[in-house]
Amino acid sequence: MRLLQLLVILTTALTAQSQGVIRGKINDGHTGESLIGANALIEGTTKGAMADLDGNFSLEGLAPGTYNVVGRFIGYRPHIQEVVILGDDVQVVQFNLFPETFVIEQAAEVVAKVDRARDTYMENIKKKSAASIDYISSQQIKRTGDNDAASAMKRVSGVSTVGNFIFVRGLSDRYLKTTLNGAEVPSMNPRRNTIEMDLFPTNLVDNLKVVKTQTANLPSDWAGAYISVETKDFPDQFMFNYSSSLGWNTNTTGKEVLSSQRGSKDWLGYDDGSRSLSPVAQAAAQNGWPSAVSVSFADQIQFIIDRDLLSSSMVQDALNGCGLGSLDDIAAYADAQCVLTGLGYADQWGAAQLGDSLYFQAAIPASIEANQGLTDVGQSFDNTWEHVRRTAAMDMKHSITFGNQTSLFGRQLGYTFGAQYARNTRGYQDGIYGRWAAGNVAGTDALDMQQRYTDERTNETHRWNTLLNLSYKLNEFNKISLMGMTITSGTNSARFQEGLNPRDGDEIQQQRSHRYQSRTLNTFQMRGEHYMPQSEFTIDWVASRSEGRMSTPDLRVLFNNYIDNTEALVDEAVFFDADGTALDPSDSGDILDEIEGLVDDGVLSSNWAEDVAGTVEALQQEGVAIGNMEIPTETNRFYSIRPDRYPAPNRFWRDLEESKTDIKVNVSKPVFSGRDRLEGKLSFGGSFVRTERSQQEDAFTFAASGQFFDAFGGDPTQYFADPNLVVSQGTDFIQTNNVSNPGNSDAGFLNVLGTYAMLDARVNERLSGNLGMRLESATMSIESNRDTSDQTPEQIDSNRGTLDETNLLPSFNMTYILGKVDPIRTTNLRAAYSQTLARPVFREKAPFRGFDFETLQTLKGNPSLGQTRIDNVDLKLEHYPTLGEMISAGVFYKHFSDPIEQTQVLEAVNEELTWSNVPYADVMGVEFEAKKDLANVTSSRFFKDLSISGNVTLIRSSVKIPEAELESIRAQDPNHPDTRALFGQAPYIINGVMTYINDSADFVTTLSFNVQGPKVFLVTQGALPNVMQQPTPTLDLSLGKGWGDHFRIGFKARNLINPRNRMTHLFNGVMYDWSSFTRGRTYSVSLSYSI
Repeated sequence: MRLLQLLVILTTALTAQSQGVIRGKINDGHTGESLIGANALIEGTTKGAMADLDGNFSLEGLAPGTYNVVGRFIGYRPHIQEVVILGDDVQVVQFNLFPETFVIEQAAEVVAKVDRARDTYMENIKKKSAASIDYISSQQIKRTGDNDAASAMKRVSGVSTVGNFIFVRGLSDRYLKTTLNGAEVPSMNPRRNTIEMDLFPTNLVDNLKVVKTQTANLPSDWAGAYISVETKDFPDQFMFNYSSSLGWNTNTTGKEVLSSQRGSKDWLGYDDGSRSLSPVAQAAAQNGWPSAVSVSFADQIQFIIDRDLLSSSMVQDALNGCGLGSLDDIAAYADAQCVLTGLGYADQWGAAQLGDSLYFQAAIPASIEANQGLTDVGQSFDNTWEHVRRTAAMDMKHSITFGNQTSLFGRQLGYTFGAQYARNTRGYQDGIYGRWAAGNVAGTDALDMQQRYTDERTNETHRWNTLLNLSYKLNEFNKISLMGMTITSGTNSARFQEGLNPRDGDEIQQQRSHRYQSRTLNTFQMRGEHYMPQSEFTIDWVASRSEGRMSTPDLRVLFNNYIDNTEALVDEAVFFDADGTALDPSDSGDILDEIEGLVDDGVLSSNWAEDVAGTVEALQQEGVAIGNMEIPTETNRFYSIRPDRYPAPNRFWRDLEESKTDIKVNVSKPVFSGRDRLEGKLSFGGSFVRTERSQQEDAFTFAASGQFFDAFGGDPTQYFADPNLVVSQGTDFIQTNNVSNPGNSDAGFLNVLGTYAMLDARVNERLSGNLGMRLESATMSIESNRDTSDQTPEQIDSNRGTLDETNLLPSFNMTYILGKVDPIRTTNLRAAYSQTLARPVFREKAPFRGFDFETLQTLKGNPSLGQTRIDNVDLKLEHYPTLGEMISAGVFYKHFSDPIEQTQVLEAVNEELTWSNVPYADVMGVEFEAKKDLANVTSSRFFKDLSISGNVTLIRSSVKIPEAELESIRAQDPNHPDTRALFGQAPYIINGVMTYINDSADFVTTLSFNVQGPKVFLVTQGALPNVMQQPTPTLDLSLGKGWGDHFRIGFKARNLINPRNRMTHLFNGVMYDWSSFTRGRTYSVSLSYSI
């Protein structure tokens, strides 16, 4: 609290210079564009100010009183607003001016500054944009209660999610481009093209903009959407907000959940070093991993001599007696036996006095000494194989945001600072994990089970982030902005699976896994905006540097089996007469003797205890007076680890670093000035983006010399205790092996140089358009860390993935206003065509194999993989009945030449997947969207405060299956079609939001719904149906109530339906679970304080 008070005092002090001020912005009321050079004047005085690059103006040094402020610009109708200055305060107004030819039938909304966080701002941007765009504003995010950008993006028309990755119009992250304030950021995932959107907390976001049609000033490597995450803008006057919330999840909070060992800094989102690879193991990996050493007979004798247990002369006498000159002459078993006899040992493995045995005196200690390096390495690994259980804490989140405008050297300085810290625990205990095989489809009506486990998992996540935005106005027409942001997230995961694997017969298989993963993104941006009044050139530029890191220290995976063996305790059998009375125990011995005789005679089998009825009948036939019997049993569980069936216990250390340097310059100038009705803007510019990536993996296995897991009752902690890691021949021990593959560590870069020219033109009051051409040149290289010192240049090139392409790409967008030309009520018909690209990511071009533990598949890169070229066609009709309302319908079609898809490696001995350019793919769909304020259709007190919005997207896609793969599939399924759906493509997406806002009660409630149709989650091999993510509808509720002038309380309920999250194979009308679980319902309460 003291820190918060200090921040309030400091920021309040800064605002002391900004009192008695009228600030605002002057926009074109029709297009929403800033009117650079417009004037704001105080009526009846000579005091005025000119609008700057953003259309902002500031009238300062005003005494208390009432002022009429006039907004003016050539060719626009002036507008007057009355403003009251009460004292040393700041009043904010906005002027939306309309051209003289327009008749304003409805007053424009007046908001503070040009508030980018509000729906009205984004709606104006959407109306005026040459491209087709959608958006989620900060205002909408607050209503729906979404905590991160991934959750918020699901509200956008055509958007679906797979995990925390966004899919738009059925297209995966390969066909998306994500930027932060227009600058690219690294993906931080070796197999993905874009960043996981859950990294962006919504408290730092003004709006999320989704561009769906290409313009030449944007990068070309996307087809589904260009997503821009716009960070918080600075306010017009001092703003401060602090909020705190507590939450709980029905699956985890307050329950004993599975967990893994923690580090002291997990709460900060990164590892404290306790999970790092030990210095001993690091040194061994760098200087040469020790190998297991076998101690020879001569070495054992020398070991005894060195320890003064035998004299050299005694040994030499024994050697001489055997006709040998030295220990090196011992070549045959008979030689060794002769020497042992001469030394008084019965044989190598035992003697009359066990303590004097050579085995215990020399073989074991000599082997221990010889393998001490390997023992030290094994014992340097922490013994953290077993899970722990702990009570899950409540969710928690704290955030603070403040900002203001002040002056520095007499010029305007705006700033915003935001920070957030959050933790949560998510998991499930009801999971199902299954793996299946199709066999020959023509001869079966069901899939064959390969694995079926129960599944329990817990993720404990801590994250924090900070943002600082600074904007400094050099003068009215030049502005510089700086932005720095850091995001850190750490997740501690534990997973336990148990179930059947038919290959293991009746044995039960268990799998324990531990994973800690930290992700960090640091971004620094510098932006400039410049306007030259005389030449009317506008220049804007951005220089950005982003560095991301994903670290996975000590990923641990342990498989084991167990089987319950039931033993009949026949000696404790109880026999009953025909009336059910237990016979005297003294009679039991006689009956057991009778049974033994029947077994000897072949009347009963040796397993007679398993057939009680048959045994009773046989005894009765022999004249034994018995009616029944009971045989107690005892169950013994036997544990084993079977590396012949699955990987040996293993541990991994993985580190991925990726950075992006992004420089963009855009120049624009009005054209066609002076021509009747014809207006235009010519734009041109260039960009350079360099991506650098490096990935490092260290891998280790722990192989046992024998099968002794059962000796410790299947307890991993006892099994991996230090004594069992002592390497010594002839004993049971666990040997640590370095299986790191240099091919799984790599480094690469991608350079993309772009330039463009673009013309925006308004032909008349109805028709406007955008025509552009973009030239992009891309150069990529990635190679593994394999030693190439002994390779030829041709061999080196074969182990490197490269790309060198130059493309010229056109784009066209057109908007035609239908019906009456009106700045508020308008109907737009949009049409667009463009050509764009999709480039392979580093992992897909890398010419080496890797194992994916999420899908349990081997993946092989394809260095010959090329880029994809996409033709995009869009047609859309949108109608705006009034402010804040909209109805739209659109169709789109995309044709992909050489699309990149995951395919089978047909020549591989074992199951492998790779990436290939398949012949073609097509995506087509329709989108419907509507927003309606019910106040415009009813006078009901309740319904006038209600608004509804929703969107529906219907999509169909098809990918041509390569001929060789299709032939392999049809060998099992002759009727399999020659196409399939695109990865991640949902056939339908439905979103709905209903909001109730009662301004007088300062109360807001929002109910939101989302559902996505079944989509391809994993492309499988052969005739096995693809894994499909089944629909998982979500229903969320958010409530907010003001409390006085500064406080606000809130309540959120998320995932109220709580459906099963199912990934399945669909075969002959039956769903086979690949993975299935519930996420639980989440509730939270919050309290915020605002100034």
